[in-house]
Amino acid sequence: MRFGPDNAHFLSSGGHGSMGFDIQAAIGAKLSSPDRPVICIVGDGSAYMNIQELGFLSDSLLDIRIMVINNGKLGIVSQFQNFNWGKDPTTGSFGGASLASIAGGFGLHSTKVSTEDGLDDALSWLLEGDSSRFLEVMVDPDAVISPMLLAGQKIDEMWFQEVKIEQT
Repeated sequence: MRFGPDNAHFLSSGGHGSMGFDIQAAIGAKLSSPDRPVICIVGDGSAYMNIQELGFLSDSLLDIRIMVINNGKLGIVSQFQNFNWGKDPTTGSFGGASLASIAGGFGLHSTKVSTEDGLDDALSWLLEGDSSRFLEVMVDPDAVISPMLLAGQKIDEMWFQEVKIEQT
């Protein structure tokens, strides 16, 4: 796989509430450009919406890399509710289903990382080989999601909060 800015394209719903868009968009991108690498970065809530597409991905032998950021809830919806109402009354908390195990059940190479010190190795693993891979990255449910498109904002005016990671 060759990665870099000279051959990169970015496909996004643009923050317009299209949960479930990601995996199907990645499949479409790969079908339209089979020689280009495709990496899908998706939240757990969005992945749950169309998890059955992993069956198509496995059956079609497409080479797509999927990284699920799992905070155990609808993170952007939760954050938006907290911004506007000071509480999060509806996004709840997802159960303990392992998305990496589900992906493995569909026949995909899959793994899960739960610690920051394992992330570099997990990302290297994700980009190895020549077949689809699925990486589930567990994150703090209260971590800030940034940037974020707020109501009425243009894409180049997204809300951004710098997140500082303490090095130990």
